[in-house]
Amino acid sequence: MPHLHPKVLKNNLVSKFRIVRGDLVEILCGRDKGKQGIVSAVLRKKNRVIVEGCMLQRRKIKAQSGKKGYMIMSESSIHYSNVLLVDPVKGIPTKTNYKFTEDGKKVRVTKVSGTVVPKPSWTQFRKEQKVYPDTDTAPADVVQKTYTRGEVLELKNRFLRMMELDHYQELKAQYEEFQKNKARQLYDQKVFEKQVYERAQQFLRDRNLM
Repeated sequence: MPHLHPKVLKNNLVSKFRIVRGDLVEILCGRDKGKQGIVSAVLRKKNRVIVEGCMLQRRKIKAQSGKKGYMIMSESSIHYSNVLLVDPVKGIPTKTNYKFTEDGKKVRVTKVSGTVVPKPSWTQFRKEQKVYPDTDTAPADVVQKTYTRGEVLELKNRFLRMMELDHYQELKAQYEEFQKNKARQLYDQKVFEKQVYERAQQFLRDRNLM
């Protein structure tokens, strides 16, 4: 399904997503039809999901800081309606319903086999807390304020001046190159006109017209 205009999309957002991050789903259409994978992200504001290892496409990373650009393969998003949850018992795509257990808990139930499919725990997707060695700044020190507003403004202005200088140098180089090309074209034009004039004179002399 193509991407919708933001104004149209805003009025057609899925109210309740029955597929969440960590679910095993199957793609229903497109070049990866029938392929199964784990949902790595749910884009609720776009009605789309990203499935690991599916809908791969080449993306170009632009050159930066002297490093050459290169190509990578990454997953592109797919519309929510083009995937279905995989039944954990039968291994086929299925729609789901919500039901309540005896203790009042709301759960997802597959229509194919009636199997309860609990939502994956968010803890398995959380990144492990990084252990800071002695050479790194401790988290408590990171949030400590060690600067003043004046210092921030001074740094900001210095950065802007550097950006303006770089931009000026770039424009200056472009202008100088333009002037060189313009002078070269003018010189070529004069040489051409001189050659035409000399050939015309020679033509007239050969025929004793001068």
